[in-house]
Amino acid sequence: MQYIAFDAHKHYTLASVARPDGQVVREQRIEHERGALQEFLARCEPGSPVAVETIGNLVFRATRVAAFASRAKRTPRRSR
Repeated sequence: MQYIAFDAHKHYTLASVARPDGQVVREQRIEHERGALQEFLARCEPGSPVAVETIGNLVFRATRVAAFASRAKRTPRRSR
């Protein structure tokens, strides 16, 4: 199992993958281009829990990730 975290921004998403012991095994900047998120997830273990931090108009990314993960947690922040 891996733990996957996404921090979504307007033009890119920062991704981090860690093992259960907390050791980070991969960090990557994912540009918001067609297929880039799916390509990243293809190299992750299916069913891994995912946390997504996003703002309003990027909530759709959390929906795409939820289909991959065993459980996904969206942590929205309000923009000022």
